Amino acid sequence: MKKMRLIPAAAALVAAGLVLAGCAGGEAAEPAASSAETEDIIVGLSNSNVDSVWRPQMLKDFEAEALDLKESGVIADYIIQNADGTAATQSQQIQTMVNQGANLILIDAASADALNGVVDNAIDQGVTVISFDNPITSEKSINMYQDEEKISAETAEKLSELIDYKGTVVMMNGTAGAPLSDAREALASAVFEQYPDITVIKEYADWNGATAKQKMATVLANNSDIAAVWTQGSMAPSIASAFADEGLELPPIVGDGLGGFLETWAAERDARGYETVGIVVSPAIVLDALWAGVKIRQGWTMNEREPILSHDLITNETLDEYLELGTPAGSHVDVPIVSEEDLYANYMTEG
Repeated sequence: MKKMRLIPAAAALVAAGLVLAGCAGGEAAEPAASSAETEDIIVGLSNSNVDSVWRPQMLKDFEAEALDLKESGVIADYIIQNADGTAATQSQQIQTMVNQGANLILIDAASADALNGVVDNAIDQGVTVISFDNPITSEKSINMYQDEEKISAETAEKLSELIDYKGTVVMMNGTAGAPLSDAREALASAVFEQYPDITVIKEYADWNGATAKQKMATVLANNSDIAAVWTQGSMAPSIASAFADEGLELPPIVGDGLGGFLETWAAERDARGYETVGIVVSPAIVLDALWAGVKIRQGWTMNEREPILSHDLITNETLDEYLELGTPAGSHVDVPIVSEEDLYANYMTEG
């Protein structure tokens, strides 16, 4: 992955010293107001749960990059805390990170609003907070959104088109009450509700493949005539296997950039002209949050407090491009939603 290297803290201090030395004997100059000149950056990652294949991959991405940044002298240290899926536990862990000296905290939240109090208090103490994936609603934090309109509404619209706007669609959602799951469900539901000949069956599988397969098997036991499956992520391979177990032809299933399903999609496409739609909901969005947060501690600003990071749909025509990445079965296509260069050039401003 090509880098625009972040500035090591020591290098920033040296640079600041050179600037001041150059002013000796002349009129004194005010030093630049960059936190990188005066502090070590300690990054905390607060993750609400590890219940899906997405989260462990996200944690692995974060730790690999954080370790690289630490070894390069860009950050002093990092902390990872995984909660039990409850906002109460996550809130306590965030406060502990603040007490441990974290001045940049990244949050994948259990609740859209239950963390706002501890987050706002942390920001008032000078901590930079960036929420991502499941963003919070604090008006003080930076909340990084994926393009949910594309992920949810556009995939639902394409799915509707593929089934000629009629038939039974199963919506395999994430976790009821989780902000991301609820938002995606609402956007997709609004699309399906436009078409009176589409009947929707809603299920909740916590983004867990085994649970999704069991839920899908139960649906198929009562109704084998399923026209399509809309899914939020991490579950497409398991849903496909439920159809295979019943000896049923695979209907259009929203692909979620998981290795294994992409290969199944390609095989079905090549064998019988199968068509569906997908989107990469990458765990590497954590890198966008990390890169942005470090730059903010170094004096940069976000152009918007709640940026929307946009990416493209996977279609039959673009599927082979994603297959070439060689993503292992059960893992997500692992590229940042926005490249590091694009993040700095189009979403942030230096100094």
